[in-house]
Amino acid sequence: MFFILSKILLFLLSPFFWIILLLGLSFYTKRERRKKYVRIISLVIFVIFSNPYLFNILVRTWQQDLVVLPKDKKYSAGILLGGLIKTDRSNRTFFASEADRFIQTTKLYHSGYIENIVVTGGNPSIVKSKNPSEAMQLKTELVLQGIPATNIFIEYESRNTYENAVFTKRLLDSLQLPPPYIMITSAMHVPRAKAVFEKAGIDVIPYPASFKEINAKRSIKEYILPSIDVLGSWNDLLKEVIGLAVYRITDKA
Repeated sequence: MFFILSKILLFLLSPFFWIILLLGLSFYTKRERRKKYVRIISLVIFVIFSNPYLFNILVRTWQQDLVVLPKDKKYSAGILLGGLIKTDRSNRTFFASEADRFIQTTKLYHSGYIENIVVTGGNPSIVKSKNPSEAMQLKTELVLQGIPATNIFIEYESRNTYENAVFTKRLLDSLQLPPPYIMITSAMHVPRAKAVFEKAGIDVIPYPASFKEINAKRSIKEYILPSIDVLGSWNDLLKEVIGLAVYRITDKA
């Protein structure tokens, strides 16, 4: 139930949802003055939430900075969080935009920073699926990158970050791998994931990947011109901010 409610809450708080709702309301409102105000509000929401510069600042404030691990330091395991695999109707595997998590994990292993890889992630869909869990798919991909199957351990039941932490804790306890562990996830996901994993009793060192925004030079148009892509990207930021708040309220973080 918590899993479904979190999906619904995210949808209801989406800026795109409110713009559509207000525009729809303006067509049903008979009073011209009220119709005008509703449309102005929807326009203001659009301008604010489609501004690339504002979004960039907020995301860089929220997400974890780049981490450089100490040289010659080895860790018993790296924890790779799911959320980077897509499967088509023919059960073929494709990497999504978060694929940098996978790349950084393989680099950490081949560079000797981590001795083992723990992959956590089931099927996050609300509707039950017959597709193999993401952890199983990622294990296959990791083996193709030259990582021995004996050094890859998977947790394939979790559907969200809280379950990632709880089920991974159980797996790590059974493996008896000494902490701390390198936690590889998206830079924007780090604050929520770190809080939840530490609450579950897992000593982690966050290793951010898949940076949503970076401190790069910007063109003038990014300061003033609205972007539809940015409007859609707010869901990613809201998911993390609201998700962490809800986890703290429910004592999961």
